[in-house]
Amino acid sequence: MEGVKGISSGPVAVGVDGIDEFPLNLNDGNPNFLSQVNSLNNATMPDSGFMAESWSSNMHKTFSVMDELSIVEGITTATTFPVTFDKEYNPLADQLKMVSRLQQAALQRGVTRDFYSVEYGSWDHHGGVLGPQEIMFKKVDEALNAYVTEAKAIGMWESTVLVQISEFGRTLYPNGNAGTEHG
Repeated sequence: MEGVKGISSGPVAVGVDGIDEFPLNLNDGNPNFLSQVNSLNNATMPDSGFMAESWSSNMHKTFSVMDELSIVEGITTATTFPVTFDKEYNPLADQLKMVSRLQQAALQRGVTRDFYSVEYGSWDHHGGVLGPQEIMFKKVDEALNAYVTEAKAIGMWESTVLVQISEFGRTLYPNGNAGTEHG
């Protein structure tokens, strides 16, 4: 969001390592590539094909977003986020660390409100549920504890809302074990 009601540039996906640079092999090392892309914007005529304008416009937006989000590379966190739990990678902690870095860069990006989406899945255990889920819950606890500590340290906790959702839980009874008759 750009912070102006009703105006949004659309979602931008940022990985845990930040924004990837534009692949040089796509521009064949041409130093004028960006200026050539920019020159295509609004260069079409009424009888021109729709694709040139759309491609140019989207490519231009991509470069702008990459430039805008490149400032995240220089931002560090005050809190140490757990990389692993019990020798297993903690993907949620990595994602929340990037959220913190993006939050710190929000004012520099001219943004007053952002929406971040992180995910941690594979909760669907059909047997031996307690062991795997205990490890997963501990990873969630560690990641959230680090994030809350960081959000407080950077002064963002009071303006942060966390929402947890799940598409699972289609029935009240696990794996067809109804326990009681129902119709």
